[in-house]
Amino acid sequence: MNIGKKILSAFVEVSDQPERKPAAIPVQESVAATPVDMIPDRFQKYFKQLFEEANLPGPDYHEFAKMTAAMRMIADEQARYQAAFAGLHVQGLTKQKLLSTATEYLNLVESDSVNFQASISQALEEKVKGRQREIEEKSARIQLLTHEINELHQQLSLLQKEMQEQESKIAVNSNGYLAMAEACKAHIRHDMDKIDAYIS
Repeated sequence: MNIGKKILSAFVEVSDQPERKPAAIPVQESVAATPVDMIPDRFQKYFKQLFEEANLPGPDYHEFAKMTAAMRMIADEQARYQAAFAGLHVQGLTKQKLLSTATEYLNLVESDSVNFQASISQALEEKVKGRQREIEEKSARIQLLTHEINELHQQLSLLQKEMQEQESKIAVNSNGYLAMAEACKAHIRHDMDKIDAYIS
């Protein structure tokens, strides 16, 4: 599966293969502009796995974001950020590394978004526009067949009318012929009787 379909398969059906089930990873709320509880679970899982797969050894922005999310009970945002940084600073995280790795994750999301949009366009072409073309082709065929059926009905009506006319003509001619044949036979028999009587 190409990268675009791999991305898209997390959200919509793109093949007969079962949907990939990302591993459950703690919520990383700080990267989302929309409140996390309003985003469908499959999108959250997808991005959690995306960050996990891109995560480098040692503390970086990914660990910082998870730690600030875990400290969300601290109401003061500045205190929360400072506490998370202090906890990771002792492990070697610096402000410069924090910002540079944050940029890397930002670029990762942007690159993934480009691939996703390309996959959406491909899915629209394959699953929507392709179906639309098929609908249009079948609708045109229905119109063609409907026209052909109407013509056949007209031809059928004409044939039935011609058949009835021919049947009527044949019946008239048959009756005329039979009546004339009986008259001829009667005339001949009459002549035969007279010949037999008058000529010795």
